[in-house]
Amino acid sequence: RLSGLFASHLGVLLHNARLLEKERQTVHKLRELNQVVEGQREALQRTLAIHDELTQMVLDGQGIQAIVGILGRLLANPVSVEDRYQNLVAYYPSDDSGDIDEGRRLSILHGGTPQDIRDDPALQAIFARLRQEWRPVRLPPIPRLGLDKARVFAPVVVGRETLAFVCVL
Repeated sequence: RLSGLFASHLGVLLHNARLLEKERQTVHKLRELNQVVEGQREALQRTLAIHDELTQMVLDGQGIQAIVGILGRLLANPVSVEDRYQNLVAYYPSDDSGDIDEGRRLSILHGGTPQDIRDDPALQAIFARLRQEWRPVRLPPIPRLGLDKARVFAPVVVGRETLAFVCVL
């Protein structure tokens, strides 16, 4: 009878130990998920702040160069805007000249994307996609073109017409 009582208590102890371990794992998972949610909340707040600041600049009638400068500072990255023909309209070089690659340097120097880069089939496919989908596209590095850094291109669309492209390194 005593051994049965001892075995019963041991069973309860083992069950409670498993429950406690399961609870610890759940708490750990919840902490990880909370960190993810907090990161997403911070990213959303930053996005909203950028949107509000850029909207106010447009409403205040500030020019494209001022808007690109603010965008570059907010993103802490070089930013350029080229028209639909890939002529440079405005750019923000960033505080660190090491942030730009040879392709960006040539675009600034020539007032737009150089013709040999424009003629590249891979880049032509990206711009065709931008004109069709009207969504940002990430371009991986293409070292043979001097594009040593990844970049994101986003079309500027008014109505159903692509007017320009924003590029962030």
